[in-house]
Formats: sequence, C-alpha cells, structure tokens
Amino acid sequence: GATEAALIGYMFNEGQIPNPRGGVFVLDAIGKYNIHRFMNLCGELGIPHAVLYDHDSGKPTGVPIETTIQASRNAYTIGIDHFGQDIETYLGIPSTRHDRKPQHVMWHVKQGKVDKAKLIELANKIQALLKI
Repeated sequence: GATEAALIGYMFNEGQIPNPRGGVFVLDAIGKYNIHRFMNLCGELGIPHAVLYDHDSGKPTGVPIETTIQASRNAYTIGIDHFGQDIETYLGIPSTRHDRKPQHVMWHVKQGKVDKAKLIELANKIQALLKI
C-alpha cells in the first residue's frame, strides 16, 4: 500500500536498504486485491518483482488473497512475504485513520519513535525478499 511504498522508498533513498543493481521501484498495488494482477503483468513483461503485503492477522479474506498471490508466482517473481497484521503493528506504531497512515508512519520514523532494531529488521526482510 501507500504506507509501505512511502517507508520502503524512503529507506532505499536514505541508504538503509542497499539498492540492487539496476535499481528498484516500490509499487503501491492499491490494495492486496490487485497484487496478483501486477504480478501477472510483470511476468508477461519480463519484469523481476517481489511481493510484500499485509496479512491482516489471518482474517477470512486473507486466505483467498494469499492463495491468489501464491498462484500468481511466475518465473520473474523473486520472492513473496507478508506482515502478520500490518506494517504499523510490525513496527510498533499506534494505529490511525486509514487516510493518514503513510504520513503517520513517516512521522514516527522521522521523530525516532520507531525502535531502530525494528527498522533494521524491516531492512533485512526487504533485502531477503529481493535477495540482495
């Protein structure tokens, strides 16, 4: 989503995650319901891609979404991973209104309110996902 794209893009720009050869683009699929569509498109266009999404604590809707994402894995899919709940919970950031999530997360990061060990853990998760 927009929150993950903002934070992960920021982490790449700040050098907290090394850029792989050829660079990286962080795409907001506008909801996990569209991820399989982008995976299929990237596969058809020969674009290497990795997927990171919120699992929403195993809500009933999560099973078909996860199944669809896994079924859309193709020769260009580098990796697939998810957060158990969402990125805010993963980083220990209190929840806020849906429309304010990206700036809320970025504010917490910039203010030093996120445990540095969790940001390092996130960077390692991204690196493992992209195999860099």
